[in-house]
Amino acid sequence: MRKRLIKKFLKKKSALIICLNILLIFVWMSNGYSILNAVLNITGTSSIVSNSEEEKLWKPDVKFVNTEQMGNIFFYDIIVHNNSENTCQNWEIKIYDDGNITQSYEYGEKEDGYRVIKNTDWDNRIEPGGSVTITIIFTVSEAVEDKMTIEEYAQYFIENSIKVSGTITELNREGEIIKNGEALLSLKESEIQITNFSVTLDKSYKTEVENERQYIIDITNDTDYDFIKVRANVYLGKDNKMLEVSPSEITCINETNTSFELPFWIQIPKNTTTSIYIMVIAKDKNFIPDIVLAAEI
Repeated sequence: MRKRLIKKFLKKKSALIICLNILLIFVWMSNGYSILNAVLNITGTSSIVSNSEEEKLWKPDVKFVNTEQMGNIFFYDIIVHNNSENTCQNWEIKIYDDGNITQSYEYGEKEDGYRVIKNTDWDNRIEPGGSVTITIIFTVSEAVEDKMTIEEYAQYFIENSIKVSGTITELNREGEIIKNGEALLSLKESEIQITNFSVTLDKSYKTEVENERQYIIDITNDTDYDFIKVRANVYLGKDNKMLEVSPSEITCINETNTSFELPFWIQIPKNTTTSIYIMVIAKDKNFIPDIVLAAEI
């Protein structure tokens, strides 16, 4: 099933990036909800920092999920769940630059020996009961094998070198609000609304999960600019549930809506089309979710 999705995605990518995408997409598409029942779950630590008396502290529930291993290359999902009664408005994840670890990509900004991934806009807040998932890739140095296996060191790194923190300080939504049905996004600087896209129910999708449906979002860039980064908000309502977005680097799932960002290595050049796949639990066979999209240019 996953291979079929990969082929659909790759048919619309240029030959210059197929070799990279075929590796990365395979992994991202294999780190969905169903894997969580079969792979290693590690309870993470959290570090709470308050910058002012007005900020209310928030203690997240953190899990690390090993979704794939290729030799000494590890793929992990950092899953941050908000089990409080308040909305987390301002979260951040700090990844320590360990001397035995090479991070495959320069996530976020570098600060005091850490790579910092943070919530930079209102749309990625985590509502009560909601969660945010960030995918990271890193390589373990072979030098650690004198003391422990690379698998043991990967687990050690995950448990000791990643800190999650946040506050429930009330934030005001900034930027122009774009809307499609009940789906909403606030535009950042250098972003435009994507208007040329379609959402279709994949009637050929096969699954053993009751009421699970796959939808295909075809995004066409008919502008004069390349889309450097794409964000989306999907409104499902209370009766439906988001299971997975493929591919996705940051996915924030809340009670009625889901926000996600495509991996930074997926860009949509002008005059091209890219497909995104979302898996949803929806009892209504004819349900089509509201979706709004924005692109950094």
